[in-house]
Amino acid sequence: MKKEFWYSSLVIALFSFVSIIGLFLHPGAPETFDARAHITSIAQFSVALSQGNFPVVWLGNVANYGAPSGLYVQQLPIYVGGLINIIVNNPYSSYVTVLFVSIFLSGIIFYKFLRLYTSQLPSILGVVLLTFSPFRIIDIYVRGDLPEIFSSIFLPLILLCLYHFVHNKQRSEEH
Repeated sequence: MKKEFWYSSLVIALFSFVSIIGLFLHPGAPETFDARAHITSIAQFSVALSQGNFPVVWLGNVANYGAPSGLYVQQLPIYVGGLINIIVNNPYSSYVTVLFVSIFLSGIIFYKFLRLYTSQLPSILGVVLLTFSPFRIIDIYVRGDLPEIFSSIFLPLILLCLYHFVHNKQRSEEH
């Protein structure tokens, strides 16, 4: 089972990378609705985090005056991107890395959920259909909506947790 999972993870990682390969082939800020704002937030958060500000509340270089973006910006993906940016010192690469990690993790969790009901091949096919769904591609290349792509991790996670909760409850009632 472990070997099967690692092979499946490798296939999912490959398809996750292929889904965002256009962002690697054409580096620079993508012409999407929100990507520039997210890349800027990642850069600002990394500066604030490297200065020891946690939690980040005020970003001093927004619109030449600053803004309390840390209070209303989608925090988890921007914090992750900010931490990655501290390491790589490239906000665009941090943005693309968070996109990849989000797509990969949602694929892995969805695969684990599908494996509860089907065999390996249909589960991988389901992940491929999720990864290349029109909504996901539009989120990546048109909307550039990093928080929405990041949040796609949580729906399959909730489904997986609900399955295990119900299954464990049924087993405990049988004993």
